[in-house]
Amino acid sequence: MDGEIIKELSMSTRTLFIRGFWLILISMVLSDALYTANASQLKTEQRKRTPRDNYLPDVVVFKLRKSTHGLLRQLETQQILARIQAEYELRDVSQVFPPPLRPQHVQDELDESMARIYTAHVSGPLDVPSLCDRLRHDLSVEYAEPHYIQRLYETPNDPYIKSQNFLSQIGASQAWDVVKGDSTIIIGIVDSGVDWHHVDLSAHIWTNKGEIPNNKIDDDHNGFVDDVHGWDFAGNDGNHPDNDPKPGSPHGTHVAGIAAAVTNNGIGVAGVGFSATIMPVKTSTDESSSTWILYGYEGIKYAVDNGASIINCSWGGSTLSQFEAEVIQYAEARGSLIVAAAGNDSSASLGYPASYPGVLSVASVDANDHKSSFSNYGYNVGISAPGENIFSTYPDDQYEYMTGTSMATPVVSGTAILVKAHHPSWVAGQIAAQIRSSAKPIDDLNPSYAGLLGSGRVDAYAAVTAQVPGFSITSVRLYSPDGVSKNRTALPGDTVLISITLKNWLQPVNGITLNLKTSDQYIELLRNNATTGSLNTLDTTTLDGQPFITVVRSNVPYNHEIELLLEATANDVTDRKLITLIANPTFQNHDVNNIVMTLTSRGTLAFDDYPDNTRGEGFIYKHGPNLLFEGAIVCGTDNTHIIDVARGSNPMEQDRALAPVRILQMKTPGRFLAQEGSALLSDDSAGSARVGINIHLQSFAWTDPSEQDFVILMYTIKNAGVTRIASFYFGMYYDWDLGTAMENIAGVDVANKLGYAYDTDTAGVRTWVGVKLLTSSPLALAFRAIANPDTSRENWGVWDGFTFLEKWQALSSGVSKLRAGPDDISFLIGTGPFDIAANDSIVVGFAVVAGNDSATLFQHALAAQAKWNDLALSSPEEIPVLFSLEQNYPNPFNSATTIAFSLPQREKGTLKVFDVLGREVATLINGEIEARRQSVQFDARNLPSGLYFYQLRTSSHVATRKMLLLR
Repeated sequence: MDGEIIKELSMSTRTLFIRGFWLILISMVLSDALYTANASQLKTEQRKRTPRDNYLPDVVVFKLRKSTHGLLRQLETQQILARIQAEYELRDVSQVFPPPLRPQHVQDELDESMARIYTAHVSGPLDVPSLCDRLRHDLSVEYAEPHYIQRLYETPNDPYIKSQNFLSQIGASQAWDVVKGDSTIIIGIVDSGVDWHHVDLSAHIWTNKGEIPNNKIDDDHNGFVDDVHGWDFAGNDGNHPDNDPKPGSPHGTHVAGIAAAVTNNGIGVAGVGFSATIMPVKTSTDESSSTWILYGYEGIKYAVDNGASIINCSWGGSTLSQFEAEVIQYAEARGSLIVAAAGNDSSASLGYPASYPGVLSVASVDANDHKSSFSNYGYNVGISAPGENIFSTYPDDQYEYMTGTSMATPVVSGTAILVKAHHPSWVAGQIAAQIRSSAKPIDDLNPSYAGLLGSGRVDAYAAVTAQVPGFSITSVRLYSPDGVSKNRTALPGDTVLISITLKNWLQPVNGITLNLKTSDQYIELLRNNATTGSLNTLDTTTLDGQPFITVVRSNVPYNHEIELLLEATANDVTDRKLITLIANPTFQNHDVNNIVMTLTSRGTLAFDDYPDNTRGEGFIYKHGPNLLFEGAIVCGTDNTHIIDVARGSNPMEQDRALAPVRILQMKTPGRFLAQEGSALLSDDSAGSARVGINIHLQSFAWTDPSEQDFVILMYTIKNAGVTRIASFYFGMYYDWDLGTAMENIAGVDVANKLGYAYDTDTAGVRTWVGVKLLTSSPLALAFRAIANPDTSRENWGVWDGFTFLEKWQALSSGVSKLRAGPDDISFLIGTGPFDIAANDSIVVGFAVVAGNDSATLFQHALAAQAKWNDLALSSPEEIPVLFSLEQNYPNPFNSATTIAFSLPQREKGTLKVFDVLGREVATLINGEIEARRQSVQFDARNLPSGLYFYQLRTSSHVATRKMLLLR
């Protein structure tokens, strides 16, 4: 799997790790299904393991990092597992895929990788997603996620509707005249179990010749005792696996019969594969009404490891998973072809495993090759097959009609058996390509779904006779003209180049023609076609020399998803791939020094899509893990007028009181510094909480060796109303996750105005992080350390929500809580109160800092303060968008001080100083003033101590501030 796909999976997986202690108290819709439409509904009162949404309610899956696992380091691994079990309150920690112990098996990197995956039961107070969130921040853990479950893809059957002759529809009998399958080909039916005693299946049931029946010994050392005819991963209740893969639900028996029932035996039905060996792999409970697949991916690996070259998965779910993707990669690397149902939602939504790379996804059509009303569709679908009213085997020597993409899938799997038998040396990719390339085109019969039902309807006869090219687009790279990868995002006006890699699986081709298409009005295609040279069988080519060239239009909306359809065609065979690009994203990264930190156009930090946290990089120090779950502006004037974008009273959602006026732009290099960001926000979306402010965010990063460990954020807050804003406080909220997140400390150095956090776990992250208030002001420092899980009234946490009252208390109570933890922690740091006159502005600055320990953190914080002071004396930024007069620095002062201000346009003006009686004592500027941020020195050596006023007056604005001279 290429890097783009891995990143996409990784990012999409994180969407499930929603932080918080928020218990799901409402009834949840069961969205992931076995892909058969069974008229009976789930009887949850009968289930001993009731799923919450689409995962087991008390099971987590996690993978240890490679550095903490090895065949020669078992003691260290066991120590780590013991720590994880105790620290996260787990029980029954066990390897999901222990390395094979067969003497003839030479373990390789795939075995080592799979052996690092563990499962465990949750015994502590946290729900599964919250616990996964904690685990994934552990330095020893590569990933952690719920144990997802899937459902069968069947639809209601009707015994009174006569069977449609799907075998003749696909040309099965003609195919059998060419090849009648092969008993050495094993098809894994990973499903609800198979009635392996069925009169029309028993002669084709797999027998593990290395296993002696019923001696309670793992004779073949494959890790499963007495698995003579397959394995049952779930047992009667999902907790007790055994060696009897008989059903449960009749679904698996029906699927097995379609693919490989005994044919030409004078009884019952014929299987498409004619002659093949069926490996039953049961992955659901024993309940006949159950439609849940609990251990589908464990079942896939079992089938792979025990010789199945074709694996049928008539089930799926809607959730991406790193664990699942890794199993699919393993199967592909071991040479197994996975055929999976597209789903029964009548939508283009992606289902898994069908949409994982390398899987042959199957949609359903009726007897006339029209899309079945229930069938999913989309560019990820590889092939279609008959799936309505299919007559096949049923438990207890019975036969029944069933309908669904569950039924269409084994029609394709059976065809794969025939192709494999006819071309025994072919790899899985060639088998899939042959089936797709030889399909009957059906776009003309389904004009509303043209290109969305795969290459057509499966044709078994053509699949074993046609000599056709077969190729696939294996990877896509998006990059800028200077070669920098675009990571699927682009700004208005950006030129995006697209490079394609293709593999020719089958017959040689003289050339493949590629076309890029879109109906999106916000992107222009400057070069939309290309042609490869000649390709022999199994050749791969990358079109670096003739990339597609696109330009994003300047008026593209925020976070607009552009879809580009890539078509590769040769000899009437077409492969398609959908490319998505996020244009004009509302998030950008500071990434030129030791810190990578995401800023957004609406005032959040780390991510732009809380709590999914897929749009952004978070806060990364020196190429380590992400350390910041959430960062956000929090400001306001009282407990009913809070302007913030942090999580709200519902911890699953952030407040959205700020909205972009001008989208965040990141310039690298900046106008004056290594990297500069700028955005303009307003509180117009705050409703009744609105105060009437605009916020100009400016951010700065440096690359000099002594300046690589902080990013400075400068917020210019303007009163956009017509009346004075009184008692205004401004702050920032940070929820840090350092290593073992439940062992973090939050604290503050009041003298240096530095809030900080670190991990107390000696095996955890060594990084210290902090946020320093840079603004020099006589106003109070606001700081509150928060133990996130706390629910007491005095020491409230935020797992149960972050209310206006709590935010106001943190903003307006000075240093209200010095320390929190060891625990999952966060903190709020800020300052106030300010009085802001109409059209006037204030400036508040923060440095987000990191270091390897407390000493370096404080050293870097002081360096950031020095850079902030320099900003008052230089002009590192672009032309400002707001007029502002800043508080002088230092204040109070002795003899001299600096006054800084910003003008968005060049105009005449004056900067004057007055005493407390209103007498002018100095004129600092009188004349044309350039549009920029600038500063002047005020020398008061000849003036007595006292209160003074300085006033900036232009043709469009007037602003006045106080300063105190003390000798």
